Amino acid sequence: MMQRHLDTGSVPAPQAGLRGLPSSVLPPGAVALPENGTWSLEVEPGATVALRAGRAWLTLEGDAADHILDAPTTFTAPHRGRVALWAFTPVRFDVDAPPARRAA
Repeated sequence: MMQRHLDTGSVPAPQAGLRGLPSSVLPPGAVALPENGTWSLEVEPGATVALRAGRAWLTLEGDAADHILDAPTTFTAPHRGRVALWAFTPVRFDVDAPPARRAA
């Protein structure tokens, strides 16, 4: 099975690094992916990914568990790391990610 990667560039939104459809189609913080689409973002503790439609696999760097998400559900990051999401089906989700802290 061939996997496709959706990369249409950064979407202007409060959270830098969101990838998906143009902001004219989705509200800020919202992401839509086709089947087999992928997305990732470096997050701080407390960031949420709220799956609104579809089914996806989600993993968080440094977390031993992988998560299968069926909409509607929300994942909250317990610690800092990169969240990666792969869409089993077309998905739509919202991201609420506090700004990443910069090293002093």
